[in-house]
Amino acid sequence: MLQLYNEEPISISFLKSDHQIQLEFCNVKMNLNPCQFKLFNQYLKRLQKGLDSDTRSVQINLVQDCLDIEISLKDFLQLCNGVETALINKFGYKPKIQN
Repeated sequence: MLQLYNEEPISISFLKSDHQIQLEFCNVKMNLNPCQFKLFNQYLKRLQKGLDSDTRSVQINLVQDCLDIEISLKDFLQLCNGVETALINKFGYKPKIQN
């Protein structure tokens, strides 16, 4: 297992044996293949667009498990940073610069 990101309460690891990424946050543990991980990053980016100065928490809908999670803004931003950092370090992802 290769640790890609580990800042409490977010942990992201690459499982070499089955080529999956293990993502843990808010007592949720997910194993994603690289394509699913990239799609999760896109989902987080869409949620980020809805943030404003009054936002205190973010609702994340994990469809596969029919699970809605309310996460604090601080933890959500840390999750976004962790996912993007893992994509950059492991897959050479180049984030788009917003105009």
